Amino acid sequence: MDKKTKKTFEEILKKLKQEKENILKGFEEQLSSNDYNNSETSTYPYHSADIGTDAAMLESNTINMNKVMEEIREIDEALIKMNDNTYGVCEICGEEISDKRLKAIPFVRSCIKCSDKTRKK
Repeated sequence: MDKKTKKTFEEILKKLKQEKENILKGFEEQLSSNDYNNSETSTYPYHSADIGTDAAMLESNTINMNKVMEEIREIDEALIKMNDNTYGVCEICGEEISDKRLKAIPFVRSCIKCSDKTRKK
């Protein structure tokens, strides 16, 4: 990968990381706002079904937070690979990952061929 292309992907990764961190911050603010099970601020009587709704929303937000945190870890790993010149190299076969695939998923770890092989197993 030439220096210009590498620099472009590095900028994409840094921007993507910032976007993911902003999403994560929004989840954290929502969870800490104590909106769940807060019937005291409501003008409507509290219904027991609201407990289930609140629990489902909390679980959904927690799952989404975990996904975003995992993506941030993968982005960080890709940025480390930038520094040691292994970015864009398939971790399975050692071949170069296509720019097209890297543009679609900048933190991808394997080429399309190896990804298909591991998915079929």
